[in-house]
Amino acid sequence: MSIDTTKEELRVGAAKSLGLYIEVTANANTAAGNNVIVCPDLKDKAIDNERFQDSFLWRKEGEWRLIESTDIPNATVTVTRALSDNNVNNVTFGIYGILSLDDWDTAIDEGIQDKFYKDRITIPLVGGQKEYTPNAAWLQTKGQIIRMRWRDESSGTTKPIEGEVAVAYVVDVDHGIKVIVPSQPSSSNTSLIIEARHYFGKLAADNAVVTLPGRLAEIAVKHEALKLIFQKMGPQAKRHFGQQMVLTERELQGQEARWLDTDAHRDWSSEDEPLGGDPEGSFDWAW
Repeated sequence: MSIDTTKEELRVGAAKSLGLYIEVTANANTAAGNNVIVCPDLKDKAIDNERFQDSFLWRKEGEWRLIESTDIPNATVTVTRALSDNNVNNVTFGIYGILSLDDWDTAIDEGIQDKFYKDRITIPLVGGQKEYTPNAAWLQTKGQIIRMRWRDESSGTTKPIEGEVAVAYVVDVDHGIKVIVPSQPSSSNTSLIIEARHYFGKLAADNAVVTLPGRLAEIAVKHEALKLIFQKMGPQAKRHFGQQMVLTERELQGQEARWLDTDAHRDWSSEDEPLGGDPEGSFDWAW
């Protein structure tokens, strides 16, 4: 089942599953300089200062800071750049290992932008018109189209009759498509329906939402995060994260097979041949 998942939830969930995220709570405001934070529960999360090398502090109001050092016995975290204010008493901070904010933005974008859901566009027909441009910015190439159908609502909007479009041309143009239909139904209650893959775009703010099965979204982000970790750490990443990468790739394949629409669709690679008519002479099917 698809659920709404925020960008923040994706980042935290993927980081936790990789062992790269913990939360600590400050028990006092910062002193002069606003760069040293006292968090008593830090002692419960690590036994030495090496735990937080190459780590980043995240304040849920949106501030990210590179951690300069930690002092586990005294439960303090020192960041390289001062926080915007010293009012941090009882504030919960997240600590992310290895990957920065920009890295997580990249992992999330790369993880979801090749995911899609099936969407429909309705195009009202105009008498005598043969060429139509769908009014949908997300439909940018004919390769996204699954099928086209005529929708006849002559018997009412709750009693439609839909059938496949027999013949049509689809042309990629100006970062979009044009549909050319040599003939169309004469009924004024008929429209053209385009069913296509609607790909997700980038998530800007932490509260931005993607609607995907939760496990699919998180595992896709985790997979992209692991690739960035391998780029950063080089050969030593295999020792620490090699098994994680193998298991994550397997789970991602399973999640995609379970949730993503893999319907066969027509091959619209030729702009000179119509879709429909004689199946052996005018179009091919792609699987």
